[in-house]
Amino acid sequence: MYGEIMATLTPELDPIWTQGTEIILEEFYDGDEFDVDILLFEGKSVYAKLADNWKCWEPWFQETAANMPSLFPEPAAQELIQLAVDSTLAVGFRYGAFHVEVKWTSRGPRLIEINARMGGVSVRSSNLEAWGVDLVDQHCMAMLK
Repeated sequence: MYGEIMATLTPELDPIWTQGTEIILEEFYDGDEFDVDILLFEGKSVYAKLADNWKCWEPWFQETAANMPSLFPEPAAQELIQLAVDSTLAVGFRYGAFHVEVKWTSRGPRLIEINARMGGVSVRSSNLEAWGVDLVDQHCMAMLK
């Protein structure tokens, strides 16, 4: 299949490929998307909370809104949180704030991406309002170790 795809990536068929043909193909995950905001200190999760992402604006996968605290059933929510924490630790992170995106698919929990930063837009204020945790303050405290 790779060869078939690469054969179509030619400037003769579409001038966009004059800049190069390096691409990344990712598996499509069905199901609902979630964000996990994590604080690590000395290689341990000291905070990890789940937010439900609303349906994305397709075909761009643009997020539209989120629920925090999560409304997802607790046993499954904990599986998503554990996947996010375990994945973040597995790549070697030990300190700071992380924003991890996961999905609950027809085949169970799946990792989308690990962001070595706090989430954007309203993530700081949402965590502060819902849980009383300021991700910026806590990230700075972890870095002062």
